[in-house]
Amino acid sequence: MLGRLSRGNRVPVIAQLVQADEDTVRDVIHRFNEYWRAAGIDGL
Repeated sequence: MLGRLSRGNRVPVIAQLVQADEDTVRDVIHRFNEYWRAAGIDGL
């Protein structure tokens, strides 16, 4: 999912590709970014 975002796909496209709700995709992205920010590394 995150790989698709890094290739420039938008949330609605990713949600459709992985058959998930757009809010779920956003939640995953936010959690990923929070994790890496806490580690001192920029996320997506």
